[in-house]
Amino acid sequence: MMGVGGLGVIVAGIFPENTIPLFHGIGAALPFLVGNAGLLVIGLSLTLSSTVRAFTVGVGALSLMALVLYASTRYVGLGEGGIERVVAYPQTIWLMAFGWYLLALGRPRAATPTPAS
Repeated sequence: MMGVGGLGVIVAGIFPENTIPLFHGIGAALPFLVGNAGLLVIGLSLTLSSTVRAFTVGVGALSLMALVLYASTRYVGLGEGGIERVVAYPQTIWLMAFGWYLLALGRPRAATPTPAS
């Protein structure tokens, strides 16, 4: 799901809204809906620490709630562009944080010195 969302970001970037709005809209819908739903799937299905799980599910839920507000034209004082950023940016922030988390998991631990015999 995250891969499909990533492809959508590419499509939305290739076709800015002022060129071919249909392609831009389809491209933007993929990370907005599929990518953010993917965060919920990841948070609910992978074996993660409780902190990472809560962060993942929280980010997915926040983005999907913002998507509902955006789609219903309720911008809660942020304006159209502001609420659109609330739909999009949490996923990017999660991707960076999860990358750091995975890097930290993969670091080898310092070797414990063994006493000389």
